[in-house]
Amino acid sequence: MTFILLAGVHLAACGGKPQVVRPNPAGGSHAPPQKVHVVNHGWHTGIIIPGREMNREMPVLKDRFGEVPYYEFGWGDGKFYQAKGISFGLGVRALCWPTPAVLHVVALPREPHTYFSTSDVTPLFITKEGYDSLRKFIRLSFARDSHGNIQASGRGIYGDSHFFRAEGRFFLTNTCNKWTAKALKSAGRDIPVTFRFTAGSIMEYLRRTVATPAQGTEQDGKRN
Repeated sequence: MTFILLAGVHLAACGGKPQVVRPNPAGGSHAPPQKVHVVNHGWHTGIIIPGREMNREMPVLKDRFGEVPYYEFGWGDGKFYQAKGISFGLGVRALCWPTPAVLHVVALPREPHTYFSTSDVTPLFITKEGYDSLRKFIRLSFARDSHGNIQASGRGIYGDSHFFRAEGRFFLTNTCNKWTAKALKSAGRDIPVTFRFTAGSIMEYLRRTVATPAQGTEQDGKRN
C-alpha cells in the first residue's frame, strides 16, 4: 500500500508530461494535407516526420544531423531504452516507478517504408494546423537545461541516432506508446490517449480510423 501511495504521488508530480499541444482552432487553412508516419517496432511506436520542416522547428537538430529526409522520434524510459541488455528487472522498474525519460532521434536517409522494411509503417495525412502543433509537441518533448539548450544523453541504438533527455517520466500509465498517442492528438487526430499503453493499441486505432476532411484523406490508415 505504501508503495502504491508513493508511486501515485510521484505520478501526480510528473503530471503526465509532455502535454498534448492542441492545433490552432482558428486555423482552417486550405493548405494541402501533410504526410507523416507511425512506425511499429513490436513493443514500441515512433513518429516519423519530414526532416526539412523539423530542422526549421529545431535548428539544433540540423547542427547535429544535417539535412536529412526524415526523422524518427521515440520517447521512453531512460535506462530501459538505452540499456545494452534488456532484463526483466529493468522492465519492471521502468513500469512500476516513475523514471526519467529520453527521446530517441533517428535520421532516416530514405523513405520510411524502405528504411523500416520489416516494421509496420503507416502513413497519415494531417492538416497544416495539426502538422504545426505536432512539430511543437515534439519540440516541447525535449528537456532543456537552465540556458534553454536540449541535453544529449548518449548515442542511439541504430542508424544515425542519438538520445536526448526528455520531458516527463516513464511509468505504467505514461509509456512510449502513450507519447505516440499524445503526438497523434497534437496532430489533430481524434484519439483517446488515456489507455494507449501498448503498440497494439496505437496500431489498432490507426487500422479502424475512418478519415474525415478534418483529419486527412481516405489514404489514412493504409500502408505504403
